[in-house]
Amino acid sequence: MITLVHSYRKHHRLPPCKCGLGLGDFLRGSLTLCKLSKKYNHNFELDFTNHNLNDCLINTCTGFCKEEYVPEFFWQNWSNLEPYVSSLQGNDFIFLSTNAYCFKEKINNECKNIVKNKLILKPKFQDKLNNYKLGIYCTVHLRMGDEYDFETIGIPDIIKTYLDNVIVPKWGNNILLISDSFKVKQAIKMEYDIKTTDIYPIHTGGGILTLKETSSDYGSTMVEFFLMSMSKEIYRYSPYTWGSGFSDICGIIYDIPVFVISGRMKYSGIMKMKNLTKKIFKKSFK
Repeated sequence: MITLVHSYRKHHRLPPCKCGLGLGDFLRGSLTLCKLSKKYNHNFELDFTNHNLNDCLINTCTGFCKEEYVPEFFWQNWSNLEPYVSSLQGNDFIFLSTNAYCFKEKINNECKNIVKNKLILKPKFQDKLNNYKLGIYCTVHLRMGDEYDFETIGIPDIIKTYLDNVIVPKWGNNILLISDSFKVKQAIKMEYDIKTTDIYPIHTGGGILTLKETSSDYGSTMVEFFLMSMSKEIYRYSPYTWGSGFSDICGIIYDIPVFVISGRMKYSGIMKMKNLTKKIFKKSFK
């Protein structure tokens, strides 16, 4: 039987974007491949051996790929992915890379659980995750952008508006703040009594450490992802029209409502936003 292996890699023949595949891109492609593997009776695995996430996630794949590059299915050739998968025969491990969003139907719980069960932190980072005792909380994820200039722009008014009128009235200080801007995170922390981590924000798509990054930063980013996966709601801000894969895919995999912070009230996900501001809930972190 064929085993489809979704491989998270540092290098691509045709980079999907200048930062490479972010975690959200990779997991979106993983759900798509898992769905296709079930459709065509293939096994399915994830592989991190060609990425720095291999330092923090346990690799469950028993196959090995010696090739520098694997078949790639990014935006420009998503349509070729299913014909390729359907044509595979034999008993090989087939490594490939994709960010495909081919959800013609809702992703079922089987595929969600398969992907979840293959995201396993190594003990060092699992211990770090266990140190956070947050009780019942929501996550605010602020994706400020790859070129965001805090010194010039500051915190967008819409974020303050949502915090003041929607999020804080409902959740009090039971809020976990995650952002790709350390300065924005610190500025909001000074103004609001909410929870943050001391994690240095990185984009996992880089794959290659810069002078500011360490291998542990990738593990810490995964800790933030898992903290977000345990929250009851996610409020997401992004300047990009496509949103943020990091929080959006977390909501999909872990069935968490994702509310979009934008110029008008929007909701991203399966359920509709109802009565968001009608009640004020006072809960405390344990």
